[in-house]
Amino acid sequence: MIRQAQSNHFWSTVTEKKFEELIQKLSPLMKFREAVIPLAPAKFNLKDIVAEKEFVEFGPQHEALSIAKYRELVEKKINELVSNSPILQKLKQGLEITEDETEQLAEELHNEHPHITIDLLRKVYKPSKAALVQFIKHILGIEQLETFAETVTKAFDDSYFKTQLPLHAGNCNSLTYLKLCTGKR
Repeated sequence: MIRQAQSNHFWSTVTEKKFEELIQKLSPLMKFREAVIPLAPAKFNLKDIVAEKEFVEFGPQHEALSIAKYRELVEKKINELVSNSPILQKLKQGLEITEDETEQLAEELHNEHPHITIDLLRKVYKPSKAALVQFIKHILGIEQLETFAETVTKAFDDSYFKTQLPLHAGNCNSLTYLKLCTGKR
């Protein structure tokens, strides 16, 4: 059993049953093992990965969920409300809504669990400049939200080309560098 446990094949094919058998047979023997004093500190080549799970707090009871879970709740709730909300039905059909309807929709979404607000949507979906209607259209699959890089590139292109500067080699290099910095390749 010890020789088997020392092979790579054992560990790549180990089952729960084999693992339990190994524990049962080897654990009583552990008191007899020799203490090995390492001659030098152990060195490991491990990647340093930091994973941070972001949470969002919502509702009158200040519930907290991960951003991914809250996004799932939001998308489920909005898709459920489409059948009962004339405003959401209008958006789903590709029609525009008035400012009053937008305010009414915001109130409806806030009053329902998971208490959807524009601030929470901006935190969950990241483009901080998007309006409520844009988020709803994105959730309904009608339009895509622009990424930060797309927004910056578009704004830069619009302002740069409106100035109608001559495109010399240096200007082109600067444009390429700025696009690389914003993530647009």
